Amino acid sequence: MSKLINFSKWKRMPLLVVAAIVAYVASYGCNSYMGGYWLEPDWHHSVHWHPSTYYWQPQIGHFAFRFKQSDWTGIAYSPLISIDRALFHPSLIMGDPNAMVRLDKLREDQVHPAWRKWFREIKESDAKFE
Repeated sequence: MSKLINFSKWKRMPLLVVAAIVAYVASYGCNSYMGGYWLEPDWHHSVHWHPSTYYWQPQIGHFAFRFKQSDWTGIAYSPLISIDRALFHPSLIMGDPNAMVRLDKLREDQVHPAWRKWFREIKESDAKFE
């Protein structure tokens, strides 16, 4: 009779759930640390029908306002991406004076790796004309 229900499996379940959550958050933390601002504007709810916002994206995974531009990794990380944008990496909305100042002072390490070469070339060409 004791073989019908194995309680040891149920005792391990909370530990496995906590380990999975810790792994999920830690993997996103590393992914976010290596990410940066995606320098192609995306839609924002405050400016209708116009791509107007630069969003922070993790290195792996893309989560956009419109889901058809998101990939599966970005959708899987979407809760953590939203928290990250709200607390650590605010979106840069065109037209907002504070965001435009921050965009002008953007460093290369704050730009997404997919855009760093282009960003470096733009900065170098701007430096030639100063």
